[in-house]
This record gives sequence, C-alpha cells and structure tokens, in this order.
Amino acid sequence: MKKKQTKVKQTVKLVLRNPLSISWPIVDANTQEKLAQTLVQWLPASHKDILDSKLTVGLNSVNELLERCCQNAKDVTQPAVVFILHDQDSMLVTHMPQLVANANFYGSSKCRLVPLGFSAQALIAKKLGLSRAGAIAVQDDSPLWKYLKDLVMNIEEPQARWLSENPEYEVTKVEKIITSQKENQGTKKEGKNEKGNEFKK
Repeated sequence: MKKKQTKVKQTVKLVLRNPLSISWPIVDANTQEKLAQTLVQWLPASHKDILDSKLTVGLNSVNELLERCCQNAKDVTQPAVVFILHDQDSMLVTHMPQLVANANFYGSSKCRLVPLGFSAQALIAKKLGLSRAGAIAVQDDSPLWKYLKDLVMNIEEPQARWLSENPEYEVTKVEKIITSQKENQGTKKEGKNEKGNEFKK
C-alpha cells in the first residue's frame, strides 16, 4: 500500500528594500527595562517640574521640537535622547527614525532614539500625572540626563547617510520571501529570504 503523499505549495513574495529608509536603533530588552525604571524613578511628577527639567513630553510636542531642529538648528536646542513609548510598528511613530536622522544631520549635536514600547507608557505617564505620554525628549542639561547618559551612549544615533554632501549611490534591492504550505494540514512554514535582483540606473 502506497503511503499518502503530502503536497506542498510554495508561494513567492517580492519585498522591496528601500535604501533610503532609516531603521530603528537596536536596543536590547535589558537596557530598555533599565531605562524605563530610571525614567519612572527620576521623572518629575508635576507639569511645572516637567518644564523646569528641560523635558518635552507628548508625541506631538516631540514631533514639533524635532521639526524645529531641522528648520532652525542654530536657535533650537536639540534633545540628547528621545524615548518612544509606542511599539515600533505603530503608524504613529514609523516616521521617527527618519525625523531624528534629519535633526542629527542639520544639528550640531547628536540625538539618540530609544524605543521602549507601548508597555512602558502606563507607568511613565502615571509618574508624570498624565493620561498618556507617547514620547519624551530629554535635553543634555536636564537633571535626568546624568542618570540616563551611561545607558544610552552606546545606542547608535539614527543617520541619513544619503543626506551627506557626497552620498554613495544605493541600489534598490528586491528580496524573495518563499513560503511553503502543506495543503492537507494548512500549516505554514516561512522560508529564508533570498536576495533578489538589484535595480540600477
């Protein structure tokens, strides 16, 4: 008696890798936890103290600050670090690596970008006496900076190398993602990415 064969269906998906996109900095979970705990411990608990502590709190306010850093870098003090209290794939913050990279290009100092995730937002917002706090920017003359500096200085700041005076040409790459699925079981296995074609001018 012949053994019943399982049919495997393969699907190929093409993914465009944009060379002009800026990736989120890699921050390990242990560093994220330490930074979240440090913020909860040392953040001020009143609106007046937030202003006195050289902090900018709130996603919209941090967006506006970084935009001003790009537009008028000489007159606007760039933050030393920006904490994002949303998950990286949230549509609210997907632009942040590019925005910080732009500010770093135009500004005289460098700003770190640290994603802490949405799970850290509740405790931090509670400490600040707010209902939510999607982002926090900290100046290097803030009283908090001395507690944060050693933890964030090893995190690479976002950079847009293609904004430099002599940018290198970057090809656009298309990768193939091959997935396989057993038709009789409905289970799906993800295959490894395969480097695809490179499109050049």
